[in-house]
Amino acid sequence: MLRLLKNIVRPQRKLFYNRINQVNSNLIQINNLFANIVREPEYLKRAKLIVELSEFGNRNDQLVHQIFLDLGMNYITPYDREDIYGLVKSIKSIGDNLIKISSNVNFYKIHPDASGFDVFALEIHFLITEVSNAIDHLKQLKFTKEYLEIIKRIFDKHTDSKDTFLMAIDRLFEETEDPKTLIKTREILKNLEKVSYQAKECANFLENMIVKYA
Repeated sequence: MLRLLKNIVRPQRKLFYNRINQVNSNLIQINNLFANIVREPEYLKRAKLIVELSEFGNRNDQLVHQIFLDLGMNYITPYDREDIYGLVKSIKSIGDNLIKISSNVNFYKIHPDASGFDVFALEIHFLITEVSNAIDHLKQLKFTKEYLEIIKRIFDKHTDSKDTFLMAIDRLFEETEDPKTLIKTREILKNLEKVSYQAKECANFLENMIVKYA
């Protein structure tokens, strides 16, 4: 009984750091597979990568649920419960949308060289890479120069992505004559734009957590 009470009131820093890092590790795998999928022209090869991609998404579903249970079983946490759960839900949402986009790319048979798609997709990949780097630095809980530079790059890349999205849409309408292809590609571009906003929201979570606890 005493041991149980100690576990409840003891700050479980290692537990929650590990959980967040596991969710982030799966996001890194999802992001890397996403980059391969959007550059792969062959349908069957993309389909195989999407199966692998979905597995990492399932792992994050299970991890986020486990974190929810952990928050209920531990009295003291390294950050506010809302911050921990909000952060991991934000990371999971980014991964879920990358999986959705990858599936739609294959289902709609969008070629990597499709007008307005290729450059924007890889720009989003690099943006999420920065997000993963920032999450990895969270455990230090310090206003380090490197951490602040990563957060700034995320906000800058998000701003740049808004311009890229508009240019991609313009290029799509200029170069695409088939209305079906235009509608499908436009939907994917809008989902990529949504991921960019989710990356910014995740960066806001990280920035606020450092301000609170550094």
